[in-house]
Amino acid sequence: MDDGPKESDSPPEGLKQPAPSEPGPAEPSGEAAAPAKRGRPKFDPSTAPGPRVIALYAGWALLWLGGWLIYSIWRGFPLIPGLVLTAAFVVVPLLLAGEGIRSLQARRFAQAALSLSFAVGFLGLALSGQIVRGMLFPGDTAPLPKHLPRDVSRVDYTASDGQPLAGLLFRAQDPKAPSLVYFHGNAESAGRNLELGLELQRHGCHVFVAEFRGFGGLPGSPTEAGLLLDGEAALGVITRELGTPPEKIVLCGRSLGSGVAAGLAGRGFGSRVVLLSPYTSITDVAARMAPRPLAWLAVRDRLDSRAALTSRSDVPLLVFHGDRDRVVPYELGQDLVAALGDRAELVTIPNIGHNDLLMFPHGGQIFARWASFARAP
Repeated sequence: MDDGPKESDSPPEGLKQPAPSEPGPAEPSGEAAAPAKRGRPKFDPSTAPGPRVIALYAGWALLWLGGWLIYSIWRGFPLIPGLVLTAAFVVVPLLLAGEGIRSLQARRFAQAALSLSFAVGFLGLALSGQIVRGMLFPGDTAPLPKHLPRDVSRVDYTASDGQPLAGLLFRAQDPKAPSLVYFHGNAESAGRNLELGLELQRHGCHVFVAEFRGFGGLPGSPTEAGLLLDGEAALGVITRELGTPPEKIVLCGRSLGSGVAAGLAGRGFGSRVVLLSPYTSITDVAARMAPRPLAWLAVRDRLDSRAALTSRSDVPLLVFHGDRDRVVPYELGQDLVAALGDRAELVTIPNIGHNDLLMFPHGGQIFARWASFARAP
């Protein structure tokens, strides 16, 4: 007997039975689970510089230090300034750039941007000349003495750009004595040259020991342009106080100040020039401490004494230089004298360096020769 149609075990045509789902994680019992709290991200060792990278950086540093040490000994350079220059222009930017590229390859973009920004910023600081300027103009803050001997007076004056200045004026007994202006070195101030002024005064000269902006406790930041403005203002003091025309003043300078005296001579001032421990240019001095391309990039205040003095053919030059000078090498003084030919004279002080040039007994001989040269017609 037929019991009627039976239900088929298969689904109707066109309908698909859902596949059985794979077993998953058990549902949490009870109330719905709270969202997971975000904690401090754990340190991922893969993001830190590995031993190879650290070894590479250490190798860079050792190669730089060892190579520069050998190079500086071979060339007779001062070690510390060269280390600063090469670090500023080569080592630090390269290491920062290398770390930035490594981070970029690892897709750590924030760290890469930071490293590359520091590399560009450090190189920009070096190229701006501020690093070398800080070395060139340390700015001795010793002020002028409050108590001065007879015939020595403090003179306050102002440069053409409004910079306040002050210096020491030493008057000779003879009103017709030659008038000298003296520009000091970078590690001293006008106040530390009281004895120098007194010695030249005893040798029968009027002397004005000038000060630079940023030195001797004065405000301002030294630059080549600023120092030359300060020098022109000092010449104005001698003209006002002693009646000596600027073109009749004897321009004198030591070390850094030698470039200022030479620069003023190149501008048409002065009748004679006396330089102590001079250089051909600041760039040439820097090239004795680091490779010349780095020196050329680093120096913004060039004070090219050779170019200034060779631009005039009517100014006699007298140079005093110690043959063991390691700050401003003796060879630069020789080169400067050679560039001027017969109108320049080099007085070599044997076995003397940079800072002891004016010490006695040879100091007395220098002052006597200096004053004699200033009095010559």
